[in-house]
Amino acid sequence: MDVQLNLKRAVLTLAAMAALAPSAARADKALLVGINQYPGLKNANLEGCVLDAQSMAQMLRSYGFEVTVLRDQQATRQGILNALATMKAQCKPNERFLFYYAGHGTDQTVGDKAALLPTDAKHDSADNDLKRLELYTALRAVNAKSRTALLDSCYSGGMLEGTKSFVRVRKTRYYARDIGGGSRSFQFRKRDVPVNDRDPNSDISGGPGVCYYTAAKDNEQAAEDSFGPERHGVFTYYLTKLLTPKARDAQKPSWGEVQGQVGGNVSEYLKDIQHPVLSPGYQEVGIFEAKEAPPAPQPAPNAPTSTLWDEFNKDNVDLTKVQIKLVPDKTTITVNEPIKFQVVVGAPGYLVVLEKGTSGNLQVIYPEPKDEAGKIPGTVDDAKVQPGTISIPDGKIIDHFAPDAPGTEYLKAILFPNREMAAKFFDNFPKQGGTRASLRDLQRVKVPKLKAATSDITFQVLPK
Repeated sequence: MDVQLNLKRAVLTLAAMAALAPSAARADKALLVGINQYPGLKNANLEGCVLDAQSMAQMLRSYGFEVTVLRDQQATRQGILNALATMKAQCKPNERFLFYYAGHGTDQTVGDKAALLPTDAKHDSADNDLKRLELYTALRAVNAKSRTALLDSCYSGGMLEGTKSFVRVRKTRYYARDIGGGSRSFQFRKRDVPVNDRDPNSDISGGPGVCYYTAAKDNEQAAEDSFGPERHGVFTYYLTKLLTPKARDAQKPSWGEVQGQVGGNVSEYLKDIQHPVLSPGYQEVGIFEAKEAPPAPQPAPNAPTSTLWDEFNKDNVDLTKVQIKLVPDKTTITVNEPIKFQVVVGAPGYLVVLEKGTSGNLQVIYPEPKDEAGKIPGTVDDAKVQPGTISIPDGKIIDHFAPDAPGTEYLKAILFPNREMAAKFFDNFPKQGGTRASLRDLQRVKVPKLKAATSDITFQVLPK
């Protein structure tokens, strides 16, 4: 009898241990790559990428991730692919997986739209490039609960002039080359790219199942700069600063909340020449979680909700609902060159279009003001739209815009689904009425969290 009782107890104990095993065995995994040294490229060494990877590792360990870091000579093309294969073998279906990369990116590769450049990348060959679809395929193959890719690099140079004008930034994480041709420095090449019809992260994401959060749009460069005695990518600096345990709230934020704060910090610090981009559909998803996971917990009702600045910087791109376009379709224009905008609306709602110009202030350009001086603003009811194409300006007061100073122009179209949400934003912008507001005004005004579809464009105004 005692033997049977002891055996029964042992079986129950083993069953209890087995029930606990999955959670005990779970260890979220992260592969981090930081590359400063590029011996095969011309004058391309960076300064802050290895330190970025180390900062990211420290932050992720606080979230329970097991971290693998590849630095410089470890981060060859084959070294990165081998490490990703190891993650595929080790990661379990109930674990989260994160890939982080800090280093050069390029859009001058072979057989794909864009590529990351490992430490053994070559100036005159794309053989060692880690291409967009290769990366996506390797990430997608990791059998994890969620897959996140954070990329602090850049893919094209349409905004180079803006970067040059920002004196403190010594380096950007874009590498240009002429494969099979001459090797002129990118700084001396005239290069323009279209600004319209560009999906967010179109040059780096390969498909569903991976959340990409990248340092810049695909027609912008990603900058690194000095923060005190340390060198960091601007994107990584603000991202890790926000997500460190001492800085974050008790509850993990959603990606939309992260984008609102990090995106605002980066664009303000770099005078609107760089805008981080989040994959569509992840706004309400908690950081590092799967898209189908429950939304991130909301703050208590009496807690601060959001600011107009955070709401302005959130992205919820759905080009079937709203898309803003520049006419002419190019990334750079000259001072006093006539321009117009078009907003293609695919769903009924309330439309607000904001311009953040060379002055650094924001103004409403739709609904259009009711006087040429812009002192009499349109109302929230003027913002009501139906599907169709809206021209800005509409020709009733002025026929076109003509930027009168060089710098960076950033425009954002926000389509609210109903009047109530539009009024909460519109009635608080600007705080004192009219059509203009400073960034500080927006940072001070608290509003409920709002849902809207967004679309934005950035272009450079150059001297004649």
